[in-house]
Amino acid sequence: MSGESLLRYGKKQGYVELNFKLGENNIIIKRTLKRGKNGIAQGPGYIIINDKKYDGTPTELKARILELIGYPPELLTKTKTLIYRYTVYVPQERMKQIIMDDAELRLEPS
Repeated sequence: MSGESLLRYGKKQGYVELNFKLGENNIIIKRTLKRGKNGIAQGPGYIIINDKKYDGTPTELKARILELIGYPPELLTKTKTLIYRYTVYVPQERMKQIIMDDAELRLEPS
């Protein structure tokens, strides 16, 4: 997806912030976009893990996020596009149901 389709028309910058819990860790991730002379590019952002903040470039943040969620490092090279092998796709309304379900129900195989 291009930055042009993500940044609101006429705005010079934007961001998304995601708050979630992973195991025992409370995590906040902020990613930014900025409109420049040559188009829209990702800007610096941060990850906060249990109140400890790590600032980083888009590349650094991506590596840290993939490490946090446990993607195998050997699949994280530019020459391999297997990252989606470990990604689960769920229709939006089904994801909402999964999130709202009791924790024990979420872990049961469907």
